[in-house]
Amino acid sequence: MKDSIKTEITTLKEKQSDVDKEFTDKDADNLEGKEMLLKCIEIQLDKISTKYHTVNQLASLASSIILNKNIEYAVNNCIAATKECFIAIYDNVLLILKGEVVQLTKEQQEKITCLKTSLKNAAMMSCVEVESVSSSFKMTLGNKHIGDLMFSLGNVLQLDKKTGRLKYRSYRENEKSLKVAIQKYLTKLVWARMTGVAVDAM
Repeated sequence: MKDSIKTEITTLKEKQSDVDKEFTDKDADNLEGKEMLLKCIEIQLDKISTKYHTVNQLASLASSIILNKNIEYAVNNCIAATKECFIAIYDNVLLILKGEVVQLTKEQQEKITCLKTSLKNAAMMSCVEVESVSSSFKMTLGNKHIGDLMFSLGNVLQLDKKTGRLKYRSYRENEKSLKVAIQKYLTKLVWARMTGVAVDAM
């Protein structure tokens, strides 16, 4: 986290000293805020023995949330399951999000269960430490969580109902854009599980 903040400060200072670039009031406020945050981090690190400075999973998760950066979850195994689930429950997503009772077919529920398993396996690779600290932490997923994820993918995937095939809507590389979207949701979900903050409030 300290290194990331230092990099951002350096970038802002370079912009400030570049006569060809406009350094706005917003940039100035941002620079001031970053410098204050760096001081806070350094003060806290001074209080902690050096042997505890090694980055751990819990610290990585917290700093990623604070810096609004995605954690590199290994979600390649989730991509196929996400696509299949997106197609299977496309017409039911809004109802699931509202918490309404939806009569899902056996095939639809199987697709949801498969995705839940894939997401949980990916998330728990970064949550083992959290579970060992708090026995109350459990990475459980409900259908509403899956509906929330499917809804968040609306700007990445689009279903062609005539052919039943998926189209990518993102300007980024196809698989990469979907991968990033899944990682972003997992970060929100894991943090919500740790803090008790509702996912939809983030």
